Amino acid sequence: MEPEVFGDLNSSKNLNGKKMIWIYAVVFVIVAIIVFVVYEILKTKPVSESIDSSVSSLESQGSSDVISDIEKDLDATDLNSLDSELQDIDSSLQ
Repeated sequence: MEPEVFGDLNSSKNLNGKKMIWIYAVVFVIVAIIVFVVYEILKTKPVSESIDSSVSSLESQGSSDVISDIEKDLDATDLNSLDSELQDIDSSLQ
């Protein structure tokens, strides 16, 4: 009867060893995914913090509610180049 007991112990050790291999494999995959995600986040270009001249001109407009002052602000606002960066964005996405 003793050989059966030893056989059971050996099979339980093998089972624990297989479980540990699976645990290590799952932990390795999770760590690999985390490393990949962090790498992709760090690889992306940071948003430019420089203030565009059109943004600063918009911020410097008056706060008066007199119609003539509002018209001056509207005339000073250049909206023609509002979509000039869309082509750069489209080309970077492709």
